[in-house]
Amino acid sequence: MASNNFTDITGQKHDMLTVIRKTDMRDNRRHILWEILCDCGKTIYLCPDHFRRCKSCGCTRYAGNINIASDISGKRNGILTAIKPTGTKKNGYIVWECLCDCGNIVYLSTADFKRRNSCGCLTHKILEIGQKYFFLTVIAKTDKYDKYGSLLYKCKCKCGTIKELTAWRFNNHKSCGCLRGENHSLSHTKLHNVWKNIKQRCNNRNDKRYRSYGARGISICDEWNKSFSSFYIWSIEKGYKIGLSIDRIDNDGNYEPNNCRWTTTKEQNLNRRCSKPKSNK
Repeated sequence: MASNNFTDITGQKHDMLTVIRKTDMRDNRRHILWEILCDCGKTIYLCPDHFRRCKSCGCTRYAGNINIASDISGKRNGILTAIKPTGTKKNGYIVWECLCDCGNIVYLSTADFKRRNSCGCLTHKILEIGQKYFFLTVIAKTDKYDKYGSLLYKCKCKCGTIKELTAWRFNNHKSCGCLRGENHSLSHTKLHNVWKNIKQRCNNRNDKRYRSYGARGISICDEWNKSFSSFYIWSIEKGYKIGLSIDRIDNDGNYEPNNCRWTTTKEQNLNRRCSKPKSNK
């Protein structure tokens, strides 16, 4: 049997809910509805029975945006300390200003604070200005952080694009994204065909050129054999452009970075295996 709807419950609190006042409204069972304020800031209207069974306005359920407004001021998680709320929200959670023991200040939602144990200093290496990784070079340190609290660095790609990346993204990406796109767009261009042709004449016994290459013991290094990206990066760094041909410095050597270069057809002809100096008789 339902509880007495006329019992004054003004001021009562249950979990995140606080009763404000009685209203003139009734539910479909004719129970008086009370105005109730949730800790997240939302106002709802419930009868006393429902008030006692609910913990929140629904903001803590995983059925949409989660909205938790619990006070974590002064609380620690790992080497992070929550300082004060910022007044903004992220995915329904209040965003807090947090101080890391390393001295960095990061801004994390209530949920992120509970998942993190540092500003990122415990999990990400510090990058040095001038540090390089494939197409990327670190050119400056910013005072900004990503949504997970990791420091952002200003990085320049070989293509000229400047992007802000965390240490993790810098160490796990070869370019600003242009390389990934160019790999797709180059799949039917000359550079990609050069790579495929090298593999064919070194690996495919049915290729008509295998006799002059693979059969002679000339191979393609594992790095290039497995990845066009590696061959592409080396080619760009070595000045590849339309009109140049790949040339092995030692004609009896393999296709590998230390034994290859991009040259003109004339320069390549001078280095052909069949080219021999004329004998003086």
